[in-house]
Amino acid sequence: MLRLIQFTALILVILLNSCYDRKKYDITSYIYDIPLDSITSELWFPELMAINARSMIGIKSKLCLIGPDEHMLTYYIDETTGKELGYAGIVGEGPEDMQPFPIYAGKSINGDTIYLYDFNVKKINAYQLNETNDGKPKLKMVFSKRLPNPLVGKYSSSYMGICKTANGYYVGLNFLSVSDKFLTLLDNDLNIIKEFGEQPLEGLPSKGSIKSFRSFDGTLCVFENSIYYAASKMAYMARYDITEKGQVIHKWTQRYTDVKYKIENKQNIKFRSDNLKGFSDMIVGKKYIFATYSGIPMAKMFKERSVNAIGARTLVVFNHEGEPLGRFKLRSCSFCVGLSDDEEYIYVMNIDPEVQIERMKVSDIEDKIKNKI
Repeated sequence: MLRLIQFTALILVILLNSCYDRKKYDITSYIYDIPLDSITSELWFPELMAINARSMIGIKSKLCLIGPDEHMLTYYIDETTGKELGYAGIVGEGPEDMQPFPIYAGKSINGDTIYLYDFNVKKINAYQLNETNDGKPKLKMVFSKRLPNPLVGKYSSSYMGICKTANGYYVGLNFLSVSDKFLTLLDNDLNIIKEFGEQPLEGLPSKGSIKSFRSFDGTLCVFENSIYYAASKMAYMARYDITEKGQVIHKWTQRYTDVKYKIENKQNIKFRSDNLKGFSDMIVGKKYIFATYSGIPMAKMFKERSVNAIGARTLVVFNHEGEPLGRFKLRSCSFCVGLSDDEEYIYVMNIDPEVQIERMKVSDIEDKIKNKI
């Protein structure tokens, strides 16, 4: 009997050490303090031919959708007329081509060039947007750069997201790391300068152990020389500014709800079924941060056997300090959020039951926010 008790106690100790709850973090701005409101919107594009797009960018009075399908790099819609302009850029093995579904990494200061990142090939291509004689979009490659040293320990690694700042630096969202930092600053030639950024959650192996930051997957955006990060599996945002001399300034970190998670086998973060899903996408404009937010317990995905069950159904608007200003109900489960080139409209891609684009006026959103104040 004594041996049975000792054996049971041993099993309990092992379980506690291999899978245990972490501390609760202080909420800096509770997202549900902002009442859920409605906003006038229009179904701007009902039958979208870019169902796999993961980013929407306003460029040269066109809405550019990144990674529309497995064959093309970009797809364009005229923002004034709503007319389909077509595809540009080819998926392939040529010097100007990329692998399917590249990651958006920013656009040039003058707004005529986009930067796309290839996770698998580990390169960034810059494309200038032009037009053919018949008005169709055309991409001209400006440069292509590869990561010179993608190894982490003995493993080849990459970045889950990457952005180019106005002053020529790049910031990558680490996939693997031996440090406790989850972001990397790179120079204009993609050489590593240093890693930075406090991990959103504690509990992963300490410095010196190779660890995966897959649980911190999210959206990385740039506005001028500021880098904004929004987590996909929790309501967490952070901002870092990069100076001309490559100094990193941590401006703020915001936690909007409790995060429910465990550490399994001292190696992996596992989110609990009652954890609230975070941000599916984010875009930063001159005055505001716009993000599509879920806030739905992850358990609902398993109950309904559908990823869309926990898809974002609200649009949250923040100031550049990460303080929530407004929360608006969307028509359906949504993923991408985009901002028009003139910042007059917000676009949201609906994915259930159809892939469509919903459009709202930024001025209408501002009026709602002002009325709350």
